[in-house]
Amino acid sequence: MRLYLVRHGETYLNKYKRMQGWADTPLTDAGIEMARECGEHLKQYPITQMITSDMGRTIQTGNEIAKVLGLKSDIKQIPAFRETFFGYYEGADADQAWTDVAQKNGFALVGELYQSAKISDIENCFHKADPTGDAEDYYTFMSRVIAGLEQVEATYDKGDHIVIVTHGNTIRNLACYVDPSVNPTEQLVNAGVSIIEIADGTRNLISYNIKPNDTWRLSDEVSTTD
Repeated sequence: MRLYLVRHGETYLNKYKRMQGWADTPLTDAGIEMARECGEHLKQYPITQMITSDMGRTIQTGNEIAKVLGLKSDIKQIPAFRETFFGYYEGADADQAWTDVAQKNGFALVGELYQSAKISDIENCFHKADPTGDAEDYYTFMSRVIAGLEQVEATYDKGDHIVIVTHGNTIRNLACYVDPSVNPTEQLVNAGVSIIEIADGTRNLISYNIKPNDTWRLSDEVSTTD
């Protein structure tokens, strides 16, 4: 089984550099084109199934990719693959939000947070800084994401090639879960592709953050504002 983890195309909140977890906006025109170009890239693989999270931006991206692939199977939505919930910080200016989170966790600069904290710590920093306590902590977030992964493994055949259109932080955390050597601060490109191969009960990350078209404009947002 191969899983092709695709980050959704650029959205308006991405464009405006605002925090976007459970908050949702549609794809920009550039984001739609990114999704179509991703579909062209995925034509080289024998895709058998498309899955998205239940967020509009992944559904829209998945529909565009499916059209390019001529995929006939139904697109399945799995809510477990949602992005992190940023709670109080949803929709906030990304730079301001990250600065606030860093300072509330004892870091003078955002860069210091990245250098000093593990990927699980970064998730927990948002939860700790949120005055409402609504932002997801690492355990809550990863418990549902891993449950989604296990659902896919239990449902589909070992020879299936499955596209999962999801979110930047979801992909990043899954990649780090499968391969701890992944750099958690690497910025994921919109509509980029990461591939996990599953065989004999073992998961292997065989590629990460593939940019099918090097002319794509990379989002300038902080890397976990997807």
